Amino acid sequence: MNTKVMNLGEAIDRYVKPGMTIHMGLEAGAAAREVARQFWGTDAGFTLIMNMVGGHHALSLIHGGLVRKLIFTNCSDIYPRPLPNPVVQRAFKGKTIELENWSLLSLTQALMAGALKLPFMPTRSIVGSDMANDNKQAFMVIEDAFGSGDRIGLVKALCPDVSLMHGWAADPLGNVILAAPARDAWAAKASKGGVIVTVERLVTEDFIRSHSLLVKIPGSLVNAVCVVPLGAHPQSMNSHNLSEFEGYELDHEFLKDFREACEDPSRLDKWINEWILDCRDQKAYLDKVGGSRICELKNRANPSSQRNNETKPEGFMDYEPSTAEYAIIAGARKIKEIVIKKQYKTMFAGIGLSGLAGWCAYHLLKEEDYHIDLLAAGIGYEPCPGDPLLISSANIATSKMISDCLDVHG
Repeated sequence: MNTKVMNLGEAIDRYVKPGMTIHMGLEAGAAAREVARQFWGTDAGFTLIMNMVGGHHALSLIHGGLVRKLIFTNCSDIYPRPLPNPVVQRAFKGKTIELENWSLLSLTQALMAGALKLPFMPTRSIVGSDMANDNKQAFMVIEDAFGSGDRIGLVKALCPDVSLMHGWAADPLGNVILAAPARDAWAAKASKGGVIVTVERLVTEDFIRSHSLLVKIPGSLVNAVCVVPLGAHPQSMNSHNLSEFEGYELDHEFLKDFREACEDPSRLDKWINEWILDCRDQKAYLDKVGGSRICELKNRANPSSQRNNETKPEGFMDYEPSTAEYAIIAGARKIKEIVIKKQYKTMFAGIGLSGLAGWCAYHLLKEEDYHIDLLAAGIGYEPCPGDPLLISSANIATSKMISDCLDVHG
């Protein structure tokens, strides 16, 4: 049987070349670090496609001058709170990078068109917005060809040269099980040069057949399978419906340390040397992370332990709420009023203070026995007490429907 299993360093050396358009999944941390090691100090001239750019891997590549253009939906940090990242700000101000910003839905639809070998995909997203004006090279509005009189947006197909993804498992032929909600599957399918996938574990073909509903990337699209345990760190991996695997949660302290380093270019240079360039491979990186921290991340990823941990911390509410907290509660009450008046059935609650207001409104509505489905981490999820992270394992595990961007945003 032919095998696609190889060392990660070999895969990057073989399939990633200067000037390429690279799609990178949010969980592809180990692959991004290997790209940095192999291309650091060169004029790589990459175009990078990512939904969420927040995190050390993409931002390290941008800081190192390896990325010439960034196609994205959000390049803010998500922890410790949503805010602009200094690395992107410096690169944009210094005119060393071109930014192309899309909505989550429109970028996914562009990749979907590429995967289906269509020249474009119809969309209602971004019609009439500044994004539509900013992206005229890849977006236009036309009259409905079937005579309804509606104006429909068309987003141009987007096809990366290669896609870097991290999943739970793959067989030697490259059939891949991704972590729910498999946000980046369309990008992998759109990649002209195939997929380099890192996985937590190599499994048999029989295992893949018995978990076929969870396979999101077929082997025909994959060039390389690289076994890289904890390859998503510091991002999380949700093991929902995969009892054979042990999930791990977002490494808050790691991301906080990285965010602080981003404030100063020389400090960030030292951070990248310490955590990326001086770690020759994933084993060296994980040795530096440390076994105790890894155990803690795995323990926090257990949805039952998270949802049962509702103990209020010592000193809880023994202080005057902040202006922001008052605003959240006021917003929640107003949202509740509007939802009941309009009889809404669904509510999108994303990141930031608006998302927290939506979560509070959800519980206020629940107290009055009013049912509404929250959208974001999935469809019909219930926010976990004490954890403001939108895509935490606990939140995803409560979803009535776990799906990709097309269902949630479309």
